[in-house]
Amino acid sequence: MAPVAPSAVPYDGVAFAGKRRVPVSPAPALRREELPGLVGEYLDAARRALDAGFDGVEFHAGDGYLLDQFL
Repeated sequence: MAPVAPSAVPYDGVAFAGKRRVPVSPAPALRREELPGLVGEYLDAARRALDAGFDGVEFHAGDGYLLDQFL
């Protein structure tokens, strides 16, 4: 799945793919209408973690993380 971002600002960095470095693919800007699906993915991840036996789940969605960009 391709990464998404709050805006389509290019990044000139590299990502690590095994032992090699590859150029970072441009992340398309997330649209407002996509947010409910994204929140649903957070919810699905929390449910899966709890089903797997985790005691709790903490989401980092503030301080500049993806969801915080839309507040």
